[in-house]
Amino acid sequence: MSDESTEQETAPTSKRACGLIVDFDFALIDGISALEKACAKVLEGAGAKTDKGTFPRHLFGHKVNTALRTLLGAEGKTESAIASIASDMDHAAEKAPVDEAILAVCKRTLEANAHVVFVTMRTQSVVEARVETLGLEGAVVLKCDRCDRFGEYPADIWSRAARTLKLNARFCTAIVASATSVRHAVMAGMRTAAFTNPMISFQDFSGVDFTAGTVPASDTVDAVMALINSRA
Repeated sequence: MSDESTEQETAPTSKRACGLIVDFDFALIDGISALEKACAKVLEGAGAKTDKGTFPRHLFGHKVNTALRTLLGAEGKTESAIASIASDMDHAAEKAPVDEAILAVCKRTLEANAHVVFVTMRTQSVVEARVETLGLEGAVVLKCDRCDRFGEYPADIWSRAARTLKLNARFCTAIVASATSVRHAVMAGMRTAAFTNPMISFQDFSGVDFTAGTVPASDTVDAVMALINSRA
């Protein structure tokens, strides 16, 4: 595995010319639930008023500093809140439940000698260790450092992931968790499969090629593999 410096390297020529780009933080693992709990902890600790709608309406997808200042008030310590949330999310990267269908897709993709890239905002070494523990040797981890919104990556991360593999984005499929990620991956030229958390399932996933739950669970892996292979 390697970090974003891989963009300067040549991908192995023995690999098939198709790629799978996976949102590690919020699709492979249940990072949305972890993020909701981490945010709730800092808000409740500061005495901020919250309810079940606070996270999906006022945090997820919103700018981190702005959202926290609004909820914590002028006297709120946003820097310490952000540090606490980041720490909890690194812990989640180590322990959070994995979506077994996505894991199976990743393993089958690697077994087929195709590329897999995990996009993450978490500490590089933590994610690499978890990926190895899951038996996904040969996958690449691309660390994203420029994230200013809760649960969202910058728009260019999907194109950067394809460049890491020296592939045109149109030969890649993205597994994502949010509607914004669908739009960004589609704009990059990729096909998309959405595996989301019920907390944000109300979002507009227009343009997605496959949504988990639309076919029997036993057919999910085959459906996503067909999507990936259609770009080979």
